[in-house]
Amino acid sequence: MCILKLSKTNKNHMLKAKYFILLICFSFLLKTEAKVTLTSIWGDNMVLQQQSEVTFSGTATSGKRVQATASWNNKKIQTNVDAKGEWKLSLQTPVAGGPYSITFSDGEDLTLQNILIGEVWFCSGQSNMEMPVKGFRGQPVFGSQPYIVSANPKRPLRLYTVKNAWSTIPQEAGVDGEWKEASPEDVADFSATAYFFGNQLQQSLDVPVGLIHCSWSMSKIEAWMNKETLSGFPEIALPDVIQREFGWTAGTPTLLWNAMVNPWKGFPVKGVIWYQGEANTPDPGLYKRLFPAMVSQWRTFFNNPQMPFYYVQIAPWKSEGNDKLDWAWFRQCQLELMSAVPNVGMVTTGDAGSENFIHSPYKIKVGERLAYWALAKTYHRKGIQYSGPIYKSHRVKGNVVEIDFEHGEEGLIPENQNVKGFEIVGTDGIFRPAKAEIINGSSTVEVWNDSINAPIEVRYCFRNYMLGELCNNAAIPASPFRIVIKKKPALMWFDAEANFERFSHKDSIDYYLEKIKSVGFTHAIVDIRPITGEVLYQSQFAPQMKEWKGAKAGNFDYLQYFIKKGHELGLEIHASLNVFCAGHNYFDRGMVYSGHPDWASMVYTPDKGIIPITEEKQKYGAMINPLNEEYRAHILNVLKEVVTKYPDLDGLMLDRVRYDGITADFSPLSREKFEAYIGKKVAKFPEDIFVWKKNTDGKFITQPGKYFQKWMEWRTKNITDFMALARKEVKAANPKVSFGTYTGAWYPSYYEVGVNFASKKYDPAKDFSWATPEYKNYGYAELIDLYATGNYYTDITIEEYKKTNRNIWNETDSQAQAGTWYCVEGSCQHLRQILKDNKFMGGILVDQFYDNPGKLSETIEMNLRRSDGLMVFDIVHIIQKNLWKEVEKGMREGGAL
Repeated sequence: MCILKLSKTNKNHMLKAKYFILLICFSFLLKTEAKVTLTSIWGDNMVLQQQSEVTFSGTATSGKRVQATASWNNKKIQTNVDAKGEWKLSLQTPVAGGPYSITFSDGEDLTLQNILIGEVWFCSGQSNMEMPVKGFRGQPVFGSQPYIVSANPKRPLRLYTVKNAWSTIPQEAGVDGEWKEASPEDVADFSATAYFFGNQLQQSLDVPVGLIHCSWSMSKIEAWMNKETLSGFPEIALPDVIQREFGWTAGTPTLLWNAMVNPWKGFPVKGVIWYQGEANTPDPGLYKRLFPAMVSQWRTFFNNPQMPFYYVQIAPWKSEGNDKLDWAWFRQCQLELMSAVPNVGMVTTGDAGSENFIHSPYKIKVGERLAYWALAKTYHRKGIQYSGPIYKSHRVKGNVVEIDFEHGEEGLIPENQNVKGFEIVGTDGIFRPAKAEIINGSSTVEVWNDSINAPIEVRYCFRNYMLGELCNNAAIPASPFRIVIKKKPALMWFDAEANFERFSHKDSIDYYLEKIKSVGFTHAIVDIRPITGEVLYQSQFAPQMKEWKGAKAGNFDYLQYFIKKGHELGLEIHASLNVFCAGHNYFDRGMVYSGHPDWASMVYTPDKGIIPITEEKQKYGAMINPLNEEYRAHILNVLKEVVTKYPDLDGLMLDRVRYDGITADFSPLSREKFEAYIGKKVAKFPEDIFVWKKNTDGKFITQPGKYFQKWMEWRTKNITDFMALARKEVKAANPKVSFGTYTGAWYPSYYEVGVNFASKKYDPAKDFSWATPEYKNYGYAELIDLYATGNYYTDITIEEYKKTNRNIWNETDSQAQAGTWYCVEGSCQHLRQILKDNKFMGGILVDQFYDNPGKLSETIEMNLRRSDGLMVFDIVHIIQKNLWKEVEKGMREGGAL
């Protein structure tokens, strides 16, 4: 029973309610004695796909039979009307011809007339597909007027425009629209891209052509996909099932598919043309995954697994600025989809853009080029050049990159002159204009810049708005593209403690190794000795970490599984070990707390004097005195054990090979060793090293004593000597293993932790007051095979740094000399100077960008461009904040994808 609650105080509402009740009753009456009807996709003037099975559907009186008779063969096909008053039946269409009629009858006739049989194409997308032949207001379609004037309704070209509609559930009852003949008025209002496509197709094939135009301005690809397909993309939020009348947009997933495409079920089409993408430019990585899924879904829907699907590359437009790259990256995505999805084709539009309008005025070019694809690839017409030049392959010869193109076999133009639009980048990560020439009338272009000896990447017309001039002799422009000649290493760090529970399961290791591989990483750095000094494998020398914060370790060999799975995926696996640390001060856990308190470093504090670091609870790592012989023997045994136990391990990445800070180590052992180094007693210790003073702000700072510089030099020698010894013993145990390390990038203050990671060819005494002339002798860059350094700065560019002029504070204990090195770009420049020819991987600290994820993409790109690779710390931060999209964007734009 349906109960309507009526307002006693509003007569108008009561009157409306009465009419509503009458309408319901009348509808029941009609339902009882319904005439045969068809859904609105069928009608007079339509075109049906030749030699196909067409499934008609509609309504009629329950229990009756519906009969269909097509005039092309006069066969009678019958079906029963079900209890819901619905029916379906199928007819087989003949070869192209007409006009024909089809009569449907359940005792009373319904006849569709003026039907043609030929080729039907579904034309979809967003506003560039929607743009009519007459243009938008103030945005013309160049050259369209003669087409409007010459339009002839007697011509076998029929048009259907699906009016905009949305629904949260799939609709089957039809759409709002009707089949029309190609009169001047109807052509003027029809999709320009679709019309010029169909116009060329009809002329060339000389058969009837039907065009179904189904688009919506500003729509995203996910709006044209169904719920089942999108369920495989957890990053896309599907709308509520219950419909509402507000809050939806053209980008809302499934809505346009449900209302505008799903009703065409049973209507065969030859293929699809697609002009969409502008609304998805912010995330080309996601689009690259969505597009194949959408094409597959549409092919299933139209019951044609090989259905042709031709699309348009978005045209040059300034968007956020002519020289920005967001649209360039999307074009690259569209280019790559050509080889990723079978039986698709892409129209290039490098000559069809408009700087100030997103809607290209060159729709005649676009539509006709779509037709070239269909004529050549679907209808197999010979002799048609259907595509612009497409990057095929490349070779490097010295400083010249030779690039081969497909679809330029008849030659490329312009010949005998420099081809504009090419850029090239070398090891410094800076793109520079390139010279480019076509080789002897071939389909090969050679590209170079005289100042670049080792090209890393080449790109062509890789800007939001840049009109290209490279084309084939059919005057179809080349697609913009970029090629990475040599990809740089990209390292993802897996911290032991932060990821302990997650990676105690093999399936999690599988999933995340596959994930980092998919976004361009080449190495996994697996932490197997966290700061407690415990290890994540069965060791002869160190306790095994079997539990962390209540989580139990998995019952398998952790590192061996990483190696096995990583190598299956083509990833290098490097084991990370914290070297001069063996305790966690926050939890009083680790080797210094369980039998080796004498290992703990002695720190010189401003208020408590010299105390064990285990009493400094704000310092979470219980660091060790690097001169402690017992401990040095222990850690060297662990290092040798790892590379022996795991012979297939690709490398070691040593972390915390340093002193804790400027306050360490002030133990009697250190005093004794230092006095031996300088050959004299230190009368006042530690005051002759430095004393604590308060500055005007009341903050403790250090004031150097007479041995300060020598003390810094000596500590650096200790660390470098250890590095040399560790390398020697590791290589003796496993010669093929890579010997790597991580340090912070802030060299101007890194002397405070006793580390000189510079080349021996660099003399810091020329730049810094804390360095002695001998300090340069203890640079260890030449000892390291793989060096990762923390460019842990939130300012990315030098320009950005100069605006913020941040104070320079970091893990060392005092303020460093400020400079442009305190940003990612400046740091890379500075590291080049001090490392000389030694390579480094620029590192990022992900949690610095929780509040500004876009900057995460920028710092990844900058590190990849300006350093020799990338290190990301740590995967846990990416997982916790779901920053994979930002990581993928940075990797792609930095050349790792």
